[in-house]
Amino acid sequence: MNGGVCAPAGPGMRVLRALVLAGSSLGLGTLAHDHAGAAATLGPGSIAAALVVLALSWVATARRVPWLLIAVILGVGQLLTHLALSAGHVGPAAHGASGGHAHHGATLTLPPVADHSDTRMFLMHAGASVVLTILFTVGEKALWQTVDRLLVTWAVPVLPLPQPRLVPAAVATPLDTLAHRRACGRAPPQCCAPGLV
Repeated sequence: MNGGVCAPAGPGMRVLRALVLAGSSLGLGTLAHDHAGAAATLGPGSIAAALVVLALSWVATARRVPWLLIAVILGVGQLLTHLALSAGHVGPAAHGASGGHAHHGATLTLPPVADHSDTRMFLMHAGASVVLTILFTVGEKALWQTVDRLLVTWAVPVLPLPQPRLVPAAVATPLDTLAHRRACGRAPPQCCAPGLV
């Protein structure tokens, strides 16, 4: 598309693209974080990460960018999501470190906590980045091709039925004029000299 209301770099579509890119990055990052075994705790860090990811998404939607840049932006988004969700989270206390209440066994019921170096956590966030990169590069290209086809279909005007053309009646040409035209067209140049006809 070369411009207009639905152009990829138009202001309305750019805001929508940035919100979808940032929102899906944060949403899938939170889901990956949760499925890796760490509880997702939302707080001020999450809001700050969301704003940074939204700013990166805004930069990515200014024009058509290569897939590698989108992958980097989504990877940074996953890292920020992970750090924001892990910021206030602490692991389970060691046995006996619960302030004199070790005999209650309170630490035994806590869910396992994935730390920053956990392989499962890394794979979940990396997988989220790869899936989103594929969706955004391939999906957005297909979406804009579809929009282009639809808009071109709608933009082609329906032409009215052709009006019958009025053809003038044939005019009779005198025989000597036809003979003169034929002679000048086929004979040597001296036959058409002025005064010979």
